[in-house]
Amino acid sequence: MGFKIPRFYSSYQVGCPVDSWDTSISNTVVDKPSYLNNPVLYEADHYVKPTDNTLHRDYQFYVRIMATGGSFKFVGPYELTTGCTFSSLKFTDSSNFISNAAIAVGGNVTNFYTFVPPSLSLSYCSITQNQIV
Repeated sequence: MGFKIPRFYSSYQVGCPVDSWDTSISNTVVDKPSYLNNPVLYEADHYVKPTDNTLHRDYQFYVRIMATGGSFKFVGPYELTTGCTFSSLKFTDSSNFISNAAIAVGGNVTNFYTFVPPSLSLSYCSITQNQIV
């Protein structure tokens, strides 16, 4: 569906209805992002959708709301996350984390530290690789 924009109304509904919604990467002038569509009306709400739903990406944007007669307001910033991004990962150190330790040459290093796998905040994402570099 996309990102649902909060509802906005003109305080003077008669003669000054909100008649245009534009996405922007700026909150002072309309600077249309190539990766987001303008808000579209679906039932009673406006939604912003990325131009490519297959990307794994975080989008930050503003919306300019303009009323008949030319008055306008920028709202936001808003954030839209599509797919599985770095922001959906959570890393936690083991409670047994030791930042330094003396180990003798030939000493036992088995079970010295256990790495806790990352967890995901989005249920539809899955960890495909966990690599220590």
